[in-house]
Amino acid sequence: VCWVCLGVGCVGCVGCVWGCVYYFGTYYKFNNIVRAVDICFKIFQVFNLNYPHQSELVWTFIQKFIFKINTDSDVQCSSLASLLSDLNNP
Repeated sequence: VCWVCLGVGCVGCVGCVWGCVYYFGTYYKFNNIVRAVDICFKIFQVFNLNYPHQSELVWTFIQKFIFKINTDSDVQCSSLASLLSDLNNP
């Protein structure tokens, strides 16, 4: 399980300023929210993990828009496709 906790005073992440990543029982603390999201995303990719169902579209957006990664197993969503199209073709 990998997740990102954002904000001050994350549960289980004592001393966390902006975010932490929880992965297999360990909290990794970050003072930069972008870095926390980046590391969590890379954990999903390196270990070939499925995105949590509750945040699958958010992670797919990050995957496709920020990292420009497309795979055959990507979730298909017309709203997400439309958003990506609008952002990539202003």
